[in-house]
Amino acid sequence: MRGRLFALAVVMILTAYASESAAQTGVYLQMDMGATMAPQLRVEGSDNDWSTKCDLLNNPNQIEVAGGCDTAPPRAMWGNEVDGGSGMLAALAFGYRAGRFRFEGEYAHRTATYGEASPVRIGDEVTRAKADQELEAVDSRIDGLLGHSFFANVTFDIAPNAGYTPWVGLGAGMSSVSVDYFNRWKRNDNPDLISTFEDPAMKARLAGTPTIAGGR
Repeated sequence: MRGRLFALAVVMILTAYASESAAQTGVYLQMDMGATMAPQLRVEGSDNDWSTKCDLLNNPNQIEVAGGCDTAPPRAMWGNEVDGGSGMLAALAFGYRAGRFRFEGEYAHRTATYGEASPVRIGDEVTRAKADQELEAVDSRIDGLLGHSFFANVTFDIAPNAGYTPWVGLGAGMSSVSVDYFNRWKRNDNPDLISTFEDPAMKARLAGTPTIAGGR
């Protein structure tokens, strides 16, 4: 899954280290690197994928279909909460200092790795009824997060000649974030609990098989 976020950021007064050259006028290059803490995420998903009976890989002979694949199936819904993670943030800024003002363009690269898979909450009645019997495990996880940010910043140094100087700034920019998502639906190993088919051969064919999906 991929999202784009447009943000306008107002930076409050902060305290930062300033070297002797910080008060000079001219071009400068600044690099930052550090660790990040990724918060817990809530994932909501849905699809209108064809049912197991209509899937030609699971049911190539279309057993017990009887015209049930003529129309698109109802949308299935699910969701889950993924524990937070940790990662790294690296930033590079190229700017120009004029007195107490700094004008810069900044690029930031962020990565994060999340925790283990968590159980999925099923939101539609049809899939929930199937999960209560046929599905042995339904879980998903986020494998990783990757973000790219571009900002234009203007800052004003309140005390540029101090060892530590407060500053106030304004920035506007854009971020692009992509998330690797993994989803697993595993059917019960016991053929007698497979409710999709009445045919014993098809029950045995489906028993224990997983449906795995991933995306970004």
